[in-house]
Amino acid sequence: MIGSVEIKTNKVRFSEISAEEKPFAFRLPSAAADSALKSEIAMLGLIYPITVEAVEPGRFVIIDGYRRFHAIQSLKKEGANWEEIPAVIFDSGQLLTHEKLILLREKNMAGENAYKPFEKARLLDEFQKRGLSREEMAEHCGLTQSEIQTYLFLTEAPESFVNLIIDNEIPDAFSLSLINRYRQWQMSPYKNEADNIAEKIVRHLKEGPLSILSWKFLLDFYWAERPFMTPRVPRP
Repeated sequence: MIGSVEIKTNKVRFSEISAEEKPFAFRLPSAAADSALKSEIAMLGLIYPITVEAVEPGRFVIIDGYRRFHAIQSLKKEGANWEEIPAVIFDSGQLLTHEKLILLREKNMAGENAYKPFEKARLLDEFQKRGLSREEMAEHCGLTQSEIQTYLFLTEAPESFVNLIIDNEIPDAFSLSLINRYRQWQMSPYKNEADNIAEKIVRHLKEGPLSILSWKFLLDFYWAERPFMTPRVPRP
């Protein structure tokens, strides 16, 4: 149940799903994840139905489940019999904008396969463009307005910093504070050194486990006008 909308599972003809329309495709490409999912579906079938919206008779747009759909598409090209796909189907206009956000939050904002920081940024940016305020998004997605503002910064941050966050798969517990500190560096006398400082901090993370306190120590150390020094980092 999403709000007052009851959720029911049915089947949709593969040919009726619009593969080119991807309004809610926020996940970054991952060959490893795609391959693992394809193998799982080939062995076990589709465990979790995709979610679609019937935008007009005989045409459906995916709300959630792009990776599952493309895994089935690949299997179908290899000869697998997938004429129909199990799906949760909503009529056009049945879900309000904030209800689509709630649906995506419930399916993608927690657990082992939760959205990564930049994927969350893309989600929030899309719903902001769809007219939701930060206050409304905070109410419906389980984040504070401050956290939403931090994630949204990633959609306009320098590409070098965004790639640093993406390539190193920095956990949420660390990424939010690093993004906030990077924003501060961008407004400081050390603006031109912001990327170098961020890279130094990430290298510390890759060298071994860090506690939250150790991470905070690093951020404070480099903020305290010592961007060219190397600290001795306390580790758990």
